[in-house]
Amino acid sequence: MKYSFQVTANRNVAGKIPKGMTVTVVKDGTATPTPTQILDAYHELHGIEVKGVDVHTNSFDIKKL
Repeated sequence: MKYSFQVTANRNVAGKIPKGMTVTVVKDGTATPTPTQILDAYHELHGIEVKGVDVHTNSFDIKKL
């Protein structure tokens, strides 16, 4: 079953994703999205590509919709 998560950057991430920018991540299962899934959503929706930087989920507020 697919679930949607609203993901909002709670700080500037890697100098590319500004604090407050939001995406929706749709994925199978109820576990919170992985950093890879989150960064893929920012790339797909906003064209922001983050590479070579270690990004953790604690940089984002994640809310299950």
